[in-house]
Amino acid sequence: MAEIRSRLKVIGDVLQSEAEQALIQTATDVVEIAKQLAPVDTGSLRASYMFSLEEPDRVIVGSLANIINPKTKQPATEYAAFVEYGTENSPAQPHFIEAFIKASNIFRVRLTEILNKRL
Repeated sequence: MAEIRSRLKVIGDVLQSEAEQALIQTATDVVEIAKQLAPVDTGSLRASYMFSLEEPDRVIVGSLANIINPKTKQPATEYAAFVEYGTENSPAQPHFIEAFIKASNIFRVRLTEILNKRL
């Protein structure tokens, strides 16, 4: 019984490590896809997209860099949501949600492959 517990712990550790790597790769995918889909005026919004690894199993993805738009003199982080969802005077230009959805689908495939390979 001790051997079974030991083997299960090893499998659990391996699965967790591989799942964390899949999460980081998916965060990278979200950033790359968002940069491809982002509307470009000055390029500030595109340049602001990145991810931050907060904990091994927690990643924040979005307009995080303090990139200043040379036209508006505002940080891209302040207007990213206005571009995505639109305003009264500007139509929505959705790109980040689409990037997230595409990368989420890839993440599901990655996790399925990890589980199929290890179990």
